Amino acid sequence: MAAHNLPVKLQDQNAVFPVSGKALYVQGNGFMLAWGNGIPSAGVAGYGKGCLYQNTSLTGVGDCLYVNIGSISASSWKVITVTP
Repeated sequence: MAAHNLPVKLQDQNAVFPVSGKALYVQGNGFMLAWGNGIPSAGVAGYGKGCLYQNTSLTGVGDCLYVNIGSISASSWKVITVTP
């Protein structure tokens, strides 16, 4: 999905996104939002420091949200712990 289409997609309550993907590309910083089925892979290029990744395969609160503490050239994901 092209970034210029994202604001329109986010406003549409019936928008359907792919099962996995990434969005919000910031020039020079990389993608800042990603989602998919499973834990994100370390060492992958293109995700900016601070990028949030949501694991969509989990149904409860737990290790479903990650943040990239690595760099745009090599991601390093750390789980964000949420206490209900």
